[in-house]
Amino acid sequence: MESREINEIIQSNIFLTAKWPIILINQLHISIMLYKKERFYLIKKIEKLVGMGLLNIEGGGISIRVAPNRILVTPTGSAFRLWEVKPGDILVTDERGKIIERGKYFAVAEFPIALHIFNKFKICNSVFHTHGPFSLAYASIRRKIPKSTHHVEVLGEIPCLRSPNETKIKDKYLKNPYKVSMPEAVHRPEVYIIFKRLIKEFDRYFNGRGEELKKHGLAFIVEKHGLFTFAKNLEEAIENAARVEAAARTQLFANLINLKNSK
Repeated sequence: MESREINEIIQSNIFLTAKWPIILINQLHISIMLYKKERFYLIKKIEKLVGMGLLNIEGGGISIRVAPNRILVTPTGSAFRLWEVKPGDILVTDERGKIIERGKYFAVAEFPIALHIFNKFKICNSVFHTHGPFSLAYASIRRKIPKSTHHVEVLGEIPCLRSPNETKIKDKYLKNPYKVSMPEAVHRPEVYIIFKRLIKEFDRYFNGRGEELKKHGLAFIVEKHGLFTFAKNLEEAIENAARVEAAARTQLFANLINLKNSK
């Protein structure tokens, strides 16, 4: 039974909802929500990632494929709510971004590119996005991640996708809005049109890299935005994000050492 059907049953039975305390209704909803086990798994991972510093209040998001044509995605604004994500906040969508189950929030802003990755690479089951400080330093100057450690060498090229004039594009749309066809789980057209442009840039770098993804997962950064890793499972995507952050940090420190030695 889909979430919408469940909500209709609860809401239509006025006598039932009038007699039951709100807390019992909430418990009922949790007990019958879709992919309950996977939601709690995702929340546990978020707590660990915050503790590790791989997720912070700058932003980020996680999407995982839990079944054929079913995806769980973290809600928009999670970072600004200090990553206090509840099971009911996590959305369930299909691979086109149609909402199967949703709480208060829509999907994280970067969800369009995650959907594209899931559809392009059927072996991919997880997309992890973080605003890690060291990878973000490279993204801010539009440079790809250097192969400064053995751990990151295995990931192959980690490009920086160009995303110029984001503010200008958003302002232009907001001043003269027009109809935008976008996934149901996405709610800000001015952001969606930016990620739609990024998809073309993504394909330029990742067409034909399916075998690499199968072996070890892949990664990229987006200009002035952050790091994305995608892999067969969430554990591998997280591990790769940690490797990329370490490589970026190592190269930055090496640059400082070289600068000092050159004086």
